[in-house]
Amino acid sequence: MSSMHELKPSINNVLDLLAQQFIVISGGKTREGYSIISFPDSGNFVDLPEEGYEKLISYITSVPSLQEADLGFVIVIDRRNDKWSSVRCVLLRLAEFFPGLIHIVYVIRPNGFLQKAISEVSNKFFKEEFKFKVVICNVVEELHEYVDNTELTIDLSGTLPYFHQHWIQQRMALENFSNETNEVSLMLNEFTERLANDTIDLPDTKEQCADLLCCHAVEYGRLKKCFAEAVKKGETLLIDFKQDTDTYHGTIPSTVTNVAALERLLVQMEETEKVFDDFWEQFSGRLKQCHSLRAFEENFNIVQSSLNENLKILSEMTDVGDSVERVEVLLEDLITFQTSSRASEWCAKGVMLLGSEPAEKCISAEQSLAELEEFMSSAHHLKVESPREFYSLFEDTITPETKPIVTQVLQRLDDVTTMCDKRLASLKRYINKPRPILSVNPEPAIPINLANMTKISNGVDECDRAVQNEENNATKTKHVLTELLFTERQYTTELGSILRGYKDQMEFPDMKNLIPVSLKGKSEVLFGNLESIHSFHNQFFLPALESSSSIESVAVCFTDNREKLLQLYTYYCVNLTRSEELRETVGEDNPFFKACQEKLGHRLPLGAYLLLPMQRITKYQLLLKELLHNEKNQNCITKLQKALDCMLLVLNNVNDNMHQIGITGFYGDWNDLGGLLLQGSFSLWVENKKDLLKELRLKPMRRQIFLYQQGLLLCKKVSKDNKPMYHYKKYLRMSHIGLTETVKGDLCKFEVWLEGRQEVYTIQASNLQQKQQWVSEIKRVLLEQLAELKGEKIKQYISTFGKHVNLRQTHSLDNQSENGSNRNRRPLSHHETTDDDSSDYSLTDDESLDGTIKQKIADSYISLADYNALRPTDATLKRGDKVDLLKAGSSSWWYVKVHGSKTEGWVPAAHLEISGRKSSHSSQSVCSHGSTSTE
Repeated sequence: MSSMHELKPSINNVLDLLAQQFIVISGGKTREGYSIISFPDSGNFVDLPEEGYEKLISYITSVPSLQEADLGFVIVIDRRNDKWSSVRCVLLRLAEFFPGLIHIVYVIRPNGFLQKAISEVSNKFFKEEFKFKVVICNVVEELHEYVDNTELTIDLSGTLPYFHQHWIQQRMALENFSNETNEVSLMLNEFTERLANDTIDLPDTKEQCADLLCCHAVEYGRLKKCFAEAVKKGETLLIDFKQDTDTYHGTIPSTVTNVAALERLLVQMEETEKVFDDFWEQFSGRLKQCHSLRAFEENFNIVQSSLNENLKILSEMTDVGDSVERVEVLLEDLITFQTSSRASEWCAKGVMLLGSEPAEKCISAEQSLAELEEFMSSAHHLKVESPREFYSLFEDTITPETKPIVTQVLQRLDDVTTMCDKRLASLKRYINKPRPILSVNPEPAIPINLANMTKISNGVDECDRAVQNEENNATKTKHVLTELLFTERQYTTELGSILRGYKDQMEFPDMKNLIPVSLKGKSEVLFGNLESIHSFHNQFFLPALESSSSIESVAVCFTDNREKLLQLYTYYCVNLTRSEELRETVGEDNPFFKACQEKLGHRLPLGAYLLLPMQRITKYQLLLKELLHNEKNQNCITKLQKALDCMLLVLNNVNDNMHQIGITGFYGDWNDLGGLLLQGSFSLWVENKKDLLKELRLKPMRRQIFLYQQGLLLCKKVSKDNKPMYHYKKYLRMSHIGLTETVKGDLCKFEVWLEGRQEVYTIQASNLQQKQQWVSEIKRVLLEQLAELKGEKIKQYISTFGKHVNLRQTHSLDNQSENGSNRNRRPLSHHETTDDDSSDYSLTDDESLDGTIKQKIADSYISLADYNALRPTDATLKRGDKVDLLKAGSSSWWYVKVHGSKTEGWVPAAHLEISGRKSSHSSQSVCSHGSTSTE
């Protein structure tokens, strides 16, 4: 029996044999899906030795995938220009050795023999006891009856493209990559075995743990780099293979087989990398735990040693006084200790009293003074009115052992007394300060109200209060930062606990029998991207917060990670609905969930813990608001406000996307809509110029409107199973709508209309703030489109005309270009609707039959709306400005001069109206093509 190396030799071992084309596998298949192996009519097969044949046929049969090889093969032997002896030689070798299943062998018989000889030889073949079926074909056309000619190469009168040398080159490149992946896999295996051995005997000190972890981390990084380089090579090779297919303008089956083999290798590498990363995470986690354990042991030994020393000191303190003099010394030491302790307590109480904020307790200056005077009077009873008096108590009894303690207490006593004296003086100054009196001249018949004649301030001294406020703000800020870090650590720990206690348990064999059938293989639905969220917070966000040394750096952490937080939490919250449905299906009380809950010691079910990410992303903005409220530094305020805006944006986007998942009935491509910007509920009126009576509605419709980067989606809110759902009604593309910011009679209304106001959608917001937010966002999108369109048309104009020509010539050219472009414009079929009250729009009376709007040219015009210059060559206009037209450029841009000034420049033609003509609307409008209209 041949060895594995002999059955599957390297291509380098059979390269010479492959070049001679003894045997070819072109990638063709029979109607049953069997791979075809052909023996070309080269006349040199008899020169192939037995050992060479075994190597070659072993390599050829290893080219297809395992699934294809298991199906078996079909052999085609072409011997039209050879002898029957050659046919017999091939059949005997196939019978003796073939590493696979042969379904049938097709033989294209040799030409030029007598019919009798053919008969004799054929009978001999059929008498041989072959394990496979043999079919003799007189001509190649008979072969086409069994195998499609599209699966046969040109030498067999087929149409299958096959390039032998190109195939050999691809196989060599594929095998080189396979060898490289095997080397990387061997290095990974050696590294993991070494790590497994290291975990048997853990280090004895935390320094050894840190050194070992650092050493292995470097090796891990090196292997990851090698792995990434190998994957990059494979991906480059895959691109080259696919480009080769494109070069020959069609699919080459042999190349497709190589592409499939390469993709299998890349998938195997991806799985290997994932297993390797999981192993490293477990190993490094165990070493980190060991490091923490050794650090705890060292701290424990230190504390234990200190306690032992104290116990030794206490055990030696057996002296209770063996004489009257000794007892008196011990009593004096006790009195010294007790007095010092009372003085320390008095100082601590004073510090707390001084640090309290009168505004927080809602007390007056007189009450603060009374409390402070009462506190100072208590010093008389404790005999700590002054440091000198306090020191006199111990002057006769102080010893070298008690002197350091007394000195420390004296210093603290002096500090507290000084601060209390300053506060007393400040409060007395405020109380004795003259009260300002405001004289009021009473009107006749109105009694004088004495309460309005004086205005008394209730604050403490301004300087003193400013210091107190600053100290208290700093304390509050410190508390908020402490809460932020503590809750972030707790949040990260709880996420890891959920993943280990639930998700990882789904892979353990002893737990799989408890998993419900409807839950198996659905961990990604149940947990969403919780693992990615945990990884981000554990590896990036939490370390960044812990390393932040100031308020500004904390704010920057949120600002820099806005996009990542938005991406992670939007996906998680959108998937949460699917997760809830899955948990409802399997039930929160199923045995698997209960077993995991008991192991973790959780009092609440899994559903409660899966809400943690939503609660956390909401908590961030609350903490940032507290920091912003307590901060006085302008630089910090700016950065905190920016961070708060980022978190509010994340919350709004998450909320909007939660609404988006309830949309039903929309069958367009969501990717074409762009990003979701806003969503909200509005009252809506629709007015259609084509059929005004039908479209005019006195009663508004209630619509949920979704604003995307590329369009508006109008939906109708319905309820299903107590959950909000939104049934799709209409889609308006942003590139074909205009905006009217204000509607006469209602400040909360605005209009969105199609070209020529053929369809007008009057939208009423619930409040002015919502209206302003939507108008601002829609206008921003439209102006961005204007800038893009303007840039494209200016480039087109420069390339077409090179410079401005006179007014009359330009006007005629513009009309020609506009007419031509509108004739080729595609109909606006994207305004799909399911509303019964909608219909196609028609052209207005001011429009020509081919869809263009006729533009009248005059000398004097009036600006319909404000226009701010976007370039140095533009002119800024105010509404109502009179201008003279100097030139009419292409792309609806005119060069004008403002009356009464020297201002000249380019402005959009849609902003101008012939002088003396009345506009039908007074509100400002912005269209998607950048024109401002009064329609």
